[in-house]
Amino acid sequence: MSASNSCRSGSAFPRVVGLALALAAIVLSGGCALLLDAASEGDYAVVYEEEFDSPASYAGTYSWLTLDDPNAAVWVADGAIQILIRSEDRFQLSRPEELTTGDTFRLDVGACLVSGEARAELGVVFYVQEDWDHMRFGIRKDGMMRLRRRANSSWTDLTDWMPCPAINTGLDCNVITVIVNGSHFDFYVNETWVLEATDSTFSGGGIGVIASAQAGEPGTHAAFPIVILSEPI
Repeated sequence: MSASNSCRSGSAFPRVVGLALALAAIVLSGGCALLLDAASEGDYAVVYEEEFDSPASYAGTYSWLTLDDPNAAVWVADGAIQILIRSEDRFQLSRPEELTTGDTFRLDVGACLVSGEARAELGVVFYVQEDWDHMRFGIRKDGMMRLRRRANSSWTDLTDWMPCPAINTGLDCNVITVIVNGSHFDFYVNETWVLEATDSTFSGGGIGVIASAQAGEPGTHAAFPIVILSEPI
């Protein structure tokens, strides 16, 4: 595995035909708002999008994982998939349970932190396997980011936590984009390229969102108002 990063404007940001995320501001209670500019032409076409705007939407083609236990809760409300971490040193993901990808795709996610301590994390997962192994890209309230891999139920940090000025810090929203070409991954935050990595552990799987609370810092609450999967044209 190799990785490099730069929180500066880099290569041209790939565009998506029909990207719903570009059509309107994402607005949640508490003042979270974000607007991603539209483009009329693009390099990718949308194959799945979820805005969680009605029960018929999120319970339709693909059913998203929900739960409610002493450690975490996942539910749909206020036009978003919500994840609350009640315990410290815990993560929880949710995904459209029957949706899988090949090894070439783009994932765009609106990620909003509703509450949490300084190291509260939220992010995206991809190449999710049947045993819940996956690749995970996370950003934190304090402006840090990290790439991890869960394989054979064991974690490997593919990067350390590192600062990235592209992240909107505090209780705010970000657009996280992952572009996957087999074992090669490019990560963007708010249209800024922030990380390039290669890893050949997986070659397909599910997609989803994740939130976590660090040791001594329970209470992370994240909301994800839109998830879009695209494929090259």
